[in-house]
Amino acid sequence: GREGGRGKEGGGTPAMRACAICAGEGATLGKPSKKRYFQARSAGLSNVPRTRRMCDKCSGIGLQPDGALPPAPHSALVAVAGGGIGGAALALALQQRGIRVRVYERDTSFDARAQGYALTMQQGANALRFLGLTNQGVFSHTHTSFLPDGTVLGRYGRAVHESTREHMGNGKGEAQRRNAHLPRQDLRALLLSHTAPGTLQWGHALHRFDEDEEGVSLHFGGGEPTERAELLVGADGIFSRTARQLRGGDSGLRYLGVVVVLGRASCDHELADEQVFQTLDGETRVYVMPYSSTPKLSMWQLSFPLSEQQANRMSRDGASLKAEALRRCGGWHAPIPQLLARTAVEDVSGYPAYDREPTSGVCHTRRVVLLGDAAHPMSPFKGQGANQALLD
Repeated sequence: GREGGRGKEGGGTPAMRACAICAGEGATLGKPSKKRYFQARSAGLSNVPRTRRMCDKCSGIGLQPDGALPPAPHSALVAVAGGGIGGAALALALQQRGIRVRVYERDTSFDARAQGYALTMQQGANALRFLGLTNQGVFSHTHTSFLPDGTVLGRYGRAVHESTREHMGNGKGEAQRRNAHLPRQDLRALLLSHTAPGTLQWGHALHRFDEDEEGVSLHFGGGEPTERAELLVGADGIFSRTARQLRGGDSGLRYLGVVVVLGRASCDHELADEQVFQTLDGETRVYVMPYSSTPKLSMWQLSFPLSEQQANRMSRDGASLKAEALRRCGGWHAPIPQLLARTAVEDVSGYPAYDREPTSGVCHTRRVVLLGDAAHPMSPFKGQGANQALLD
């Protein structure tokens, strides 16, 4: 397959494989406790169910460190359309359990286009743990909401409730008690670096598929040859070709009436120091969070109402997006005007926001299933897209 840029598969870090004790389940079945045994017998049950317990060998994650990914004893091949965060995580999870997988990505290289800017690891951090990976990024300790003149609407976080610090986090480590913020591409590169060489095929844009009793035929644009697999997972994003074909050509997308603008720049203000803040006036909202520590950058997200036609037109012009951001927020409290002004035009992007009713349309057939935004696109305002893809 075509390779390019960073994020190439097959990193040098130790691989993980399914735990031999629990067969990758993270738990084992043992004798029931005495209490459960007598409760069952008192209820007249002759067969007392065995108790499911966390596997001591792998600490419940279903994986153990190993010098190499396990061989793939299963002859069936799983094809994944889309090499984003969800597709990369799925490929790694399958390979760790000895299942053959190949990922087809439409981009010609890792850096061919922007893959979003940054994300906040929330419950997705637990999914990383089950892949044998650690939560990384810049950890925030405070979230503050403001009016445009700087009036504080509310604050929460560990720094706000210092008196309860020792009782927070349910026993988790210091960093793991807080949300981590990191560039999407860094997480994508981390996942891909743990997959086997040759897993990802660049420059393969899925055009359509044909499903039969034996498997699935994948047809690509750009003159790439047809590929064959036993199963297909559509992880090809919000405008998924896989999803559209499953739903008979209907995307089912619902425009939310707002355009989202993203940018990043350096910021030395105290509000940008391991903190998250948002400022809103009832129509326009700016959300700022850490992007990276080296170099120290902050990411901002601006959203405001706009017609779908205008949003599509404006989202193609970084200069217009930046100008509109300054027009709306240039007089707001520090450091918002400075952060917007420092942002280079080439670091500004925008898109119309869409979602879909989670239960609408077909999400799978016998041999095809959807994952992440292809299955359940959602508003970006809770930062759940990447987290849900990892959980999938």
